[in-house]
Amino acid sequence: MYFGDDMKSYHTRQHLKRQARMARKHRQYMEKRRTQEFSQKEPSGVKKIYNSVHSLLFLFWDVCVELLRATQEVFERGVHYIQKVYVKNINFFQMKNKVYTQIREVSKTYQKNTMDKRTPKKNKKRFSLFKKIALVVLALIVFSLAAFFIWFATLEIPSVANFENRKIANSTKIFDRTGEILLYDIHEDIRRTVVGTDQITQSAKDAIIAIEDHEFYEHNGVVWKSTFRAIIQTLMSKLGLSDAGTAGGSTLTQQVVKNTLLTRDQVISRKVKEWVLAYKIEGRLTKDEILEIYLNEAPYGGTVYGIQEASRRFFGIPASELSIAQSAYLAAIPNRPTFYSPYRQNKDLLDQRQQTVLTEMKRYGFITDAEYREAANEIVEFLPEEDNFGKSLHFVQYVREQLEETYGADVVQNGGLQVITTLDYELQQEAEEIIKEHIEEVEEDFDASNAALVAIESGTGHIITMVGSRDYFDTEGFDGNFNVAIAPRQPGSSFKPIAYATAFEKGYLPESTIFDTETQFNARCAPTDRSSENGCYSPNNYDFEFRGPLTFRAALAESRNIPAIKVNYLAGVRNVIQKARDMGITSLNQSPEFYGLGLVLGGGEVSLLEMTGAYSVLSNEGEYNTPTAIMEVRDLDGRVIDEYEPEEERVLDKNAARMVNSILSDNAARTPLFGSQSFLYFGDTDIAGKTGTTNDNRDAWLIGYSDEVAVGVWTGNNDNSPMKKGSSISGKPWRAYMTAMLDKYDADDFDSYSLPEEFENYPNMIKGDWYGGTSVKINKESGLLASDATPEELILEVPQPEPHTILHWIDKNDPTTLDTSQDDPQYDNWEFGVQEYAEEFLSEIIDIDFDIPTESDDGSGGVLNEPFTFEIEGLESGTSYGSDEEITVEIVFNDIDEDDIKQAQLFINNAFVEDDGSAPFIFSFVSEDLNYFEEINLARFIITDEDDRVVAKEIEFLLEIE
Repeated sequence: MYFGDDMKSYHTRQHLKRQARMARKHRQYMEKRRTQEFSQKEPSGVKKIYNSVHSLLFLFWDVCVELLRATQEVFERGVHYIQKVYVKNINFFQMKNKVYTQIREVSKTYQKNTMDKRTPKKNKKRFSLFKKIALVVLALIVFSLAAFFIWFATLEIPSVANFENRKIANSTKIFDRTGEILLYDIHEDIRRTVVGTDQITQSAKDAIIAIEDHEFYEHNGVVWKSTFRAIIQTLMSKLGLSDAGTAGGSTLTQQVVKNTLLTRDQVISRKVKEWVLAYKIEGRLTKDEILEIYLNEAPYGGTVYGIQEASRRFFGIPASELSIAQSAYLAAIPNRPTFYSPYRQNKDLLDQRQQTVLTEMKRYGFITDAEYREAANEIVEFLPEEDNFGKSLHFVQYVREQLEETYGADVVQNGGLQVITTLDYELQQEAEEIIKEHIEEVEEDFDASNAALVAIESGTGHIITMVGSRDYFDTEGFDGNFNVAIAPRQPGSSFKPIAYATAFEKGYLPESTIFDTETQFNARCAPTDRSSENGCYSPNNYDFEFRGPLTFRAALAESRNIPAIKVNYLAGVRNVIQKARDMGITSLNQSPEFYGLGLVLGGGEVSLLEMTGAYSVLSNEGEYNTPTAIMEVRDLDGRVIDEYEPEEERVLDKNAARMVNSILSDNAARTPLFGSQSFLYFGDTDIAGKTGTTNDNRDAWLIGYSDEVAVGVWTGNNDNSPMKKGSSISGKPWRAYMTAMLDKYDADDFDSYSLPEEFENYPNMIKGDWYGGTSVKINKESGLLASDATPEELILEVPQPEPHTILHWIDKNDPTTLDTSQDDPQYDNWEFGVQEYAEEFLSEIIDIDFDIPTESDDGSGGVLNEPFTFEIEGLESGTSYGSDEEITVEIVFNDIDEDDIKQAQLFINNAFVEDDGSAPFIFSFVSEDLNYFEEINLARFIITDEDDRVVAKEIEFLLEIE
């Protein structure tokens, strides 16, 4: 048979080209030899032998190469022709016979036509064509074998030691505080968690063996029967003689070699290396060790490797908890991870392969018929693909930065760390939803596009919640992945408690009095200059009003700016900055002169995380725990390598912290600003809180706490653009989270602070008597000046009405001692504001020309005149009243005409309330409108007649504070 005219002409052309090429090479070779003969000396005998052998080998190599080329050409063209003519009309066995016949015919024709024409005819007679072909084939086989062994001997096969010493990349897992909820998987190119076979359910191991290598425990690394079958099937598929496709004949051991030591290049050298290494590994490792390596190296699509990682990603459980049906799915995927992805369009094909795995498991006895039926009918749910990206990503990225600072980026990406964080995932989810809903509500009304929330356990420093923005993935209009919770922002008035706490440590008290008056705070500027230009500084209150004398309690609870600036000065700006640093604020790195007195109004930038941490110091009564996001770090084998224990440090006096707690949790004290039913009010539960808003409304803060947890909320815009005015804009989300938090964390009442033993000897303004720096003690029965002979129960202390700035009576650095030197640089400006206010307002409510008795009590019991008596109607001792109830009190005199009364004064808790100089003597007040009331209150009535006789009476009454 022949291939037709086209084939013959093609063959002739190729033959002539080869002959011409060989003739050209031969001429070049002979010319080179002649040149060498004329130019060189006669070679030695050894050299001649070497040259002869070299030439012979060279010629033999050329012949072999030509034979290989001819054989390849014959085979390829024969197959091409057979495919073209016969493939569609004959079955496989007929085709196979015809192919072999056709190839033999082509080979004979080729040998006949390509016989060297220069060969003498006597040689043709001596050797038959069959013998020549046999010799050539034999030479070719010998040469091929020799070449194969030479190639194999020089083949670089990786050492098994490389396998045992290989570095396995393991991704770092970040969990919540329970260690059960995976928040994120940190990896470079591979997400993997290596586990032992004891941490993998038996069904998962059986499923892999059933579908991939059911003879795994019987072979020595390679199953040649399967290998040859795979080779033949692959060749038939490549030749178009079979539709079965390529086949895999690799054992699990070979797959381990392929996945760990070799590249995936489809070349014969890689396959030979695979066979050799498979045998070597079988001799070095047990079957279970090989299986463990396979299960940890198996690909599952994308960056996911290993059955533990796949189990958590697809089902949210460890590999030790897989069901038979789930195990079958995980055995089905590694064959073609991308194709069989449960999140792609081939999910139905994955389901079919899973059923195939179950069938194979039953076939080889790994499961019973009942287990097969149950697994085949089980509906397996895969986790949604988007859930695999990560949870609580602002918090996770914060944790990652902490880890990289400690261990380095490479260890974090590839070291397989297991990190147990402090995050309370239940509260975190609650917070994320609260912040999202909050922004949806305020974005249009207040032009606020973002918010953040942080919650810290005060007793441990554990960050239980961190929401860095309304949506990590929202990049439209602002950078959603930017973590505002750790970004520096101006805190507004939320910084004030730090200044007050510093002042309390210095000796000031919540009862101490400060004047809220218009004041120029630059001592180099005139007291009358009320501008803030050219270095002058005369700020205002948020309501542009001035309240006159206020206790520290009222000033802080009502967030008055002028008293806060004065407190900042009294405490010392440098001291306040240092106290802030002690309480965990690290961003105040400039000098005190840089921040100035405006620091207390939020003049320095701080982060929400650090401000919440500072408030946690107040919650923890002055002890600081560094805010931490990590509880425990384990290595790949589960060993604890770092465990974070709270290290409390006393950074604030306990009594000073209790004073701040008392003020910020005092619902009555903050009622004038927020009302009695504000977002800060939690009924019988003590909750402290403080708002903060910058002057231009770019930041709105609310930070509060129970005795267990501190919570901070910030609202604003990432680009620092202003919002519409709203001091309580952060109140609703803060209260919503606090309510959820209180369901999990018990809250006890804050402990009360104590007054110093020397309190009675403190200057009057430190004790709360704003109307004088001195007071007069009199015998309340006789009206004489009290002396050592006066019984204690008859002594009445009457302040001398003489309003001055606090700097008139004390040295700011020692507020517990009377000091009237009046040499402080701020004295003139502060005093000017006080006297200006007193002239306008105080003269109407207090008699500044109060007459002081001049005679002293000698102990005889005598009096200047017979004392008079009076009764108090409308206020009964021990009776409870509502804080919003109007109390009306009338003084009724028994043995004196009321027209003979010069003055009646009312004090509540040592604070002046009202006076009256004419009959009838009636006082009316609503407790919540005052600045000084508590649950137990003391009302003192001081009556002076025309003869300057003084009679006083005290009544203790109760208030129902809601």
